[in-house]
Amino acid sequence: PVGASLAASPDFVPGGCIDGAFGVNPPGSPALATGATSPRPVEPPGAIEQYTSADATSFLVRPPDYMRTKVKAPSGPALYRLVAADLYSFPFKIAHIARHLALPPPPRLSAGHAALPAHDRLPPLLVINIQMPTYAPSLLGGPIDGPGHSLVYTFALPPDWDPTGADPAASFSGPALALARRFVHNGKEADGTPTRDRLKLIARVANPAEWSVEGPLNGAEAKLLASYNDKPLLTRPQHKFFHGPGYLEVDLDVHQYAFLARRALASFLPRLGSVVFENAFIIQGQRAEELPEAVLACARMVRVDLTAARPFPAELLSDDGGVGGGVGVGGPAEAASGAGAALSADVLASGRGSLLSVGGRRSSSSLAATPQAATLPVSGGGSLRFP
Repeated sequence: PVGASLAASPDFVPGGCIDGAFGVNPPGSPALATGATSPRPVEPPGAIEQYTSADATSFLVRPPDYMRTKVKAPSGPALYRLVAADLYSFPFKIAHIARHLALPPPPRLSAGHAALPAHDRLPPLLVINIQMPTYAPSLLGGPIDGPGHSLVYTFALPPDWDPTGADPAASFSGPALALARRFVHNGKEADGTPTRDRLKLIARVANPAEWSVEGPLNGAEAKLLASYNDKPLLTRPQHKFFHGPGYLEVDLDVHQYAFLARRALASFLPRLGSVVFENAFIIQGQRAEELPEAVLACARMVRVDLTAARPFPAELLSDDGGVGGGVGVGGPAEAASGAGAALSADVLASGRGSLLSVGGRRSSSSLAATPQAATLPVSGGGSLRFP
């Protein structure tokens, strides 16, 4: 087999909830299963190697009065919904992975969204690529590229989403929506810093007691988990951004994290097979007028063995000259927090995927060698044009 992926479960209901399991696919077969999702009950007992939606309301964010009270409150529902998750292994980092995936068809959005000016539109799809090293870290610096995994989340806006008719009391309207727009279009804040530097990741182990026993974790490791579990982390400066037809991709480069964080990951990695973990992504509000915050997107991974090799099909990278060391394979890329890019309407025309079969399950996307999604840097900044 050339790789393994997540596939939709047999009881998937379009517009309802989705979950899936990793499976091994024969050469040339689809490797990305997609579908609409909504929060679902806790996974069945004994479930392994699955993804599902996380409950955005279980994450604490900054409420309207946070600057005065410094007390966080539960988020409202997430804006983007999980469609698919995938885990691939590479001999080196791979950036802008979405260009090598046949992404799902973007959702049909409202006429109100289509009528917005380009600088107010959000991408129908959001791809987040978490690049994790599997080689030992070096105290003296050492390499920041080498063998590793990419955990790839694909999110989508809700069907018929209409930002013009949003309930003012909804979690993703007003300040949160304005932050999201500046984030997508690489806006600048009053102090001149990029809005994209406000991106936060909350990583949470949802079953710490179970993992402490099954890991097992020693006393120091359990204390480390308790100290950092469910705490927000700004992703800057170890992130990059890429654009393609109807999507924004965010690459989070763990290869460049500090030695202590890398050492902890290397220690935990072989023992993550019993972990249920969740990731939430939030754009930080730093002034009262930017609050409340809300979860942009979130996902839940159920007992996934991150040491199992799931090689990405090498032939899908051949047109780009092979695997590249985190530099945006096969074409120009927008640098982390760099200048904005303006893309023409034809470049950002909606992509389409085909409905195929994966191991007896239905999949609305395939992993295939597709035409390159152009990423066109334009001097002087500008707005992205999303359909």
